[in-house]
Amino acid sequence: MSSKIKKNSYKSIKTKLFNSKTKPNQFGKYQILPVIIFSILITIALEILNRQSILNGLGFIITNPLMFLINLLIVLFTLSVAMLFARRRFFLILFTIIWLTLGIANSIILCFRSTPLSAMDFYKFTSVIRAIPLYLKTYQIILFSVFVALSIAAMVFLWKKLKKNRLHLRIPLIMMCISFVLLLMLSDVAIKMNVLLNEFDKLHDDCYEYGFVYCFWNSVFERGIKQPDNYPADPINKTLKNIENK
Repeated sequence: MSSKIKKNSYKSIKTKLFNSKTKPNQFGKYQILPVIIFSILITIALEILNRQSILNGLGFIITNPLMFLINLLIVLFTLSVAMLFARRRFFLILFTIIWLTLGIANSIILCFRSTPLSAMDFYKFTSVIRAIPLYLKTYQIILFSVFVALSIAAMVFLWKKLKKNRLHLRIPLIMMCISFVLLLMLSDVAIKMNVLLNEFDKLHDDCYEYGFVYCFWNSVFERGIKQPDNYPADPINKTLKNIENK
């Protein structure tokens, strides 16, 4: 009985992945073109917010087209994930709002400090919450809280309002694979051309040079300086004891 259930579930997944026909008139059905357009617009908007200038944000496309394309592929990859869900329109809107919220938060943070928004700010979320009154006034905190509450209410409304779509996993998976492979290839090309560095020394300048999306994406995986190979613990412990004894 269990083997029959497993076979039936395998067949259903297989038909969803491989038996869905993608005719030209179904191009809009999978929303490939809108996702690509959304990715371009989001990437441009994030760079405008990052540089706090419309001209400088648009100029990033011309001055550093390779890094703009890498930033675009990261956004496209994340939006492709949204297409895997039955409520793909909802998750497409949700991921778009998340990216734009990160961009707005980064633009505000740059007004108060030199380092841009990174994943480390979320790893140390409690410390960030405590520091908010140091940067924002009371009415600004209230407005921000109201904005968050309205955003949550809007997402709940959209969740109920937007209907489920039929699952088409093959096209989103292909989009994810293509965007991810291109991202790896172009990143390798950028490093070999010295357009992109492996390690970031000055976060503010690097974020301006390489784009907000790439720097934030990189901060998710790179969480600090790596421990050197020759890093014995004994000398460090002795140094700590000497400091404590002084």
